[in-house]
Amino acid sequence: MLTQQDIPAFISKCREWESVPWRHQGRTRSGVDCVGLFSCVANELGFPQVIPTNYHRDPDGKLLLAELRSRFMEIKVKDREAGDLVVMRFENLQGVPTNRHLALLTDCGILHSAAMYKKVCEHTFDDEWLNRTEHCFRLWEAPA
Repeated sequence: MLTQQDIPAFISKCREWESVPWRHQGRTRSGVDCVGLFSCVANELGFPQVIPTNYHRDPDGKLLLAELRSRFMEIKVKDREAGDLVVMRFENLQGVPTNRHLALLTDCGILHSAAMYKKVCEHTFDDEWLNRTEHCFRLWEAPA
């Protein structure tokens, strides 16, 4: 489990992955997806994470939320701060909005591996991204 003091190192280590290509279920610097990015960084920092890779290209948002809730404390989106993970909704293959994407809040915005950008990137967390955000998890607090 990360501590609050670990968060700057976690953010810094995530930034070292910028420009790594996006790859569905990727878990290496040759390619990584949004879940894989944070799993790989946690592993590099000595906080082992076993994250499944048996999910489909059209992931089940309910399973993602259940996994996050089992590991981290869910907080209100309005209480977010740098170092928190946000879960965002995008349309699935059937055109239905579902919680399916993770990003890390930073002091500059969000950092994530995104298919739309084809790589790991950091950019502003503007209203468009905020409006997609439905859940937020604090990485350094265990669930109740």
